[in-house]
Amino acid sequence: MDAGYSDYGLYSWWHDPGYDFDLENPVRQYAFNTIEWIQNSVNPSTFYSIKVWARVVLHTQHNLIGPSIETAPVYLRIHRSHALSISATSGGNTDPLPGTYQYKEGMSETVTAYSYSGYTFNYWLLDGSTYYQNPITVTMTSDHDLEAHFAVFVNLVVNVPQAPPEGVKVWADGNPYTAYANTPVSVTINAGQHTIKAERSFLKEGGTPGTYFFYFFDQWSDGSTENPRTMQITSDTTLTANYLRSEYGIEIEQPTE
Repeated sequence: MDAGYSDYGLYSWWHDPGYDFDLENPVRQYAFNTIEWIQNSVNPSTFYSIKVWARVVLHTQHNLIGPSIETAPVYLRIHRSHALSISATSGGNTDPLPGTYQYKEGMSETVTAYSYSGYTFNYWLLDGSTYYQNPITVTMTSDHDLEAHFAVFVNLVVNVPQAPPEGVKVWADGNPYTAYANTPVSVTINAGQHTIKAERSFLKEGGTPGTYFFYFFDQWSDGSTENPRTMQITSDTTLTANYLRSEYGIEIEQPTE
């Protein structure tokens, strides 16, 4: 059974305030307006209902005319609502557009981020927590703040001038690429933190045919010796992986037929 409380307001009015009560049978109408609030007992936090009805009594100046008439009640459901505030950093927009929207408790809203030319979607900030899926769905159990973050596209170039003819493996954020002596790796990434890695060693033929030398990673062109390395890249960046050649080579004899 629903729990609730009632707030009965008694109002009355004449059917026609211009009636003359000195007439033999003036008729007047009383209406008793009633409002009752009913809380949903199954899920009290979800909504409230308003029950509205009226009781009408007709009578002359001295006598009632028939029984009172009560109208059928009308129920209005009032839902608890929460606010979703959507915003976006420069470089893109959202659907729905940035603004504050009201939703019934328990509803879900899906928000999509769109980047402008030269930018890419980076992440969502929902009530201070980071999410990377796009679009994102927010369930309205309380007020929420949602902000779309965008980043500029930048170019990363990695040179390996000592690479052998078959090339050297280079990784950007775990994605493999091959760099050649005259053809560097060039990738487009979003500005931010990235992890770069180059092969630690490789074998390359020397000036004498059949003689090979080992090359071991030494350092990057900016002096860092970390490999892999994690770095902030906020603009176009070029790195060169430098290697040290072993002092002694090894001879590999070709089999004779």
